[in-house]
Amino acid sequence: QGSRRVVNWNEKYKMLKHLRWLRNQIAHDNSAPELEENDLIELQHFHTQLLNQKDPLAVLFKVKRETTNNSAKKRVDYSSFEAERREEHSVSPFVVALIIGVATIMCIVLFSMIL
Repeated sequence: QGSRRVVNWNEKYKMLKHLRWLRNQIAHDNSAPELEENDLIELQHFHTQLLNQKDPLAVLFKVKRETTNNSAKKRVDYSSFEAERREEHSVSPFVVALIIGVATIMCIVLFSMIL
């Protein structure tokens, strides 16, 4: 759904996969590749997007919420509305893993800059 509803979804996905790969190389490999300036810029940009809820997942959830709200206004039977609202507010395991991964990358980068 993300690639159809969010601009640059695939590019952001590939960038995050690259950053996760870098993080894993740094954490688990003695001959880890050097971070490039572009990688740090992308990481900082994504972090800013997360804080402002402008990251691709937040945009996707916003679009889905707006679509759901628009279709909910047209419905006559509201009996299942409460169940849908509870599902909207549950956090996906992917989102939790993504946030933890980005936080880990940021900690590693900051720690390496301090040393």
